[in-house]
Amino acid sequence: MSALKQKTDESFEAEKLNNTATDDSKAKNEVELKKVRSNIEIMDPIYQKEVFYSTPIVKNKDFNHRDSLFRIILADIGNNFYTYMLGIVLCVLALFKVDQVQDTRYMIAKLNEVTIQNENLNKTWLNLLAKRQNLSEHSKIRADAYNKLKMHAPKTEAEKVIYID
Repeated sequence: MSALKQKTDESFEAEKLNNTATDDSKAKNEVELKKVRSNIEIMDPIYQKEVFYSTPIVKNKDFNHRDSLFRIILADIGNNFYTYMLGIVLCVLALFKVDQVQDTRYMIAKLNEVTIQNENLNKTWLNLLAKRQNLSEHSKIRADAYNKLKMHAPKTEAEKVIYID
């Protein structure tokens, strides 16, 4: 029995040393895991996936003092300033592009109106040229009749009107 007791004591001591070494490595792993989880990732219990936060979530044991939401938001903006600035710049550029497209559409509509107006003026000008030419032919005939044939229009007093029933 003493040999069995001695082997049991030795195995107990060996197991105790292994547990101590395992506990040290577990403690180190837990410390590293706590650092990683507090700064970067936390497992979401509902979806069972990693959730990444931009600022570490600190749970205070003192429930009387809590960080205000405003301070948390300011800390997040401070930590991710360039990201937020890039987002704001992109929004401003998008608004500028929308304004530019609207101005272009307005100018195209104005161009179409001016083009239609120009076409109407050209049509009117061509009609006036045709009328002028037509009237100049009548005046030319009248001038030839007066000069060559010595014809003239009767005066209104000399005109006689005949009524036919």
